[in-house]
Amino acid sequence: VRVANIEAGLRSYNMNMPEEQNRVLCDHISSYLFCPTDTAAINLKKEGITKGVYNVGDVMCDAVLYYSKLLEEKDKSYYFSQFQCFLGTKENIDKYYLATIHRAENTDGIEHLSEILAAFEEFNYPVIFPVHPRTKKLIGELDQKYRYQNICFLEPVSYKEMLWLTSHAEKVVTDSGGLQKEAYILKTPCVTVRDQTEWVETLPGGFNILAAPDKKDILSKLNNTRQDWSMHKALYGAGNAGTIITELLEKNETDKGIY
Repeated sequence: VRVANIEAGLRSYNMNMPEEQNRVLCDHISSYLFCPTDTAAINLKKEGITKGVYNVGDVMCDAVLYYSKLLEEKDKSYYFSQFQCFLGTKENIDKYYLATIHRAENTDGIEHLSEILAAFEEFNYPVIFPVHPRTKKLIGELDQKYRYQNICFLEPVSYKEMLWLTSHAEKVVTDSGGLQKEAYILKTPCVTVRDQTEWVETLPGGFNILAAPDKKDILSKLNNTRQDWSMHKALYGAGNAGTIITELLEKNETDKGIY
């Protein structure tokens, strides 16, 4: 059975992450390696993988570009009416930051998460924070102690709602790989609360910047990082990666007499 990996070549070089272990494993058993970026193809070459490698762009970019065109069909009041707060308030929020924090290194203990939330409390605009279910209990415990006033904690939101929040935020603060990329595509600056990223091409120009799970460092990166928009490029393709992948699979499998 041939395997086709549509996110081939991504590397954070942190083998403590289950995602990184799975990336390496999948790439080394795949017959077709569809890379979302030039960087990903270079990573594979460094590991001796050159056969079946294609730089096609990113299927996530396909989805972002397709659905973002539909987002403005409804206004802000509609989106905010869909959000369910379990702590804080979503009323009268004009400018805001969007946050998601869910990785084990930031949420398995109270120390890092409390530092991150302490930073959010001092942001100059409110923070809208859709909460991962695994983090909800710990956030409830921290709120009982600190009574956060600048954070609106939401129940999980839909994909389209998340895209809308991302596109209208002043900045995004996250430890999510996918949200880093969506923020870049939607031209929303991002602070990533991790010590490395698999999306290294988003870093030049200040569109994405890494921060430690430390109140002072997060505030510094949020307030002092400026973007050089002349460096912003269509890194992830033109929104047609899915079409390219389909055509390549059809052609190659037909040539083998299989498709």
